[in-house]
Amino acid sequence: MNNPEIKNEITHVDYLNGKTETGPEYLRRLANDIRDGGQSQTAYDIEAAADKIDELQTQIKNKNQRITNADLELDYKTTQLNDFSDGIMGLIGDKVDQLVDKRLDDAIRQELDNFDIRSYEYEITDIINENLPDEKDEDEEREHVEEIVKAVLSGATISIDI
Repeated sequence: MNNPEIKNEITHVDYLNGKTETGPEYLRRLANDIRDGGQSQTAYDIEAAADKIDELQTQIKNKNQRITNADLELDYKTTQLNDFSDGIMGLIGDKVDQLVDKRLDDAIRQELDNFDIRSYEYEITDIINENLPDEKDEDEEREHVEEIVKAVLSGATISIDI
C-alpha cells in the first residue's frame, strides 16, 4: 500500500461514499503517504499545515474557554452587584423614598403657590363657549310655542257652559 495512486484511489472511493476525512490527522497520514512516494518537501509542507491547524484549534479551544470563564465571571459579578444594590436599598431605601416624596411635595406646593388662574382665562373661556348650547332667538321660540298650541287646539272641540 505504499503506492500513492492506490491510496488516492481509495480516498476517491471514500469521497464518493461520503466518507471524506479532514483535519490534522488526515493531513499527517497523507504526508506519510506522499513521503513514501518520494516527495519529502510536499510531505513537510502538509505536516506544517497539520501543525498549524492543531495550533489554531488549540487557540480556538483556549479562547472559547476564556469566553466561558468571562461569562461565568460576569454572571457572578452581576449577582454580587444585584445583592449589593439590594442591601444598599434596604439600608437607605426608606430615606430615599422620604427624600423623593419631600422634593415632590415641595415642587407641587411651589407650583400651587405660583398658580394664577388668570393665566388660563382665555383657554377656560374657549372651553366654556365650546360646550354651551347655542342661544335661542326669543321670537323663534315664541313662534314654535304658538305652532305647538295651534296643533293641539286645531282638532279640539271647545264648549263653554254659562
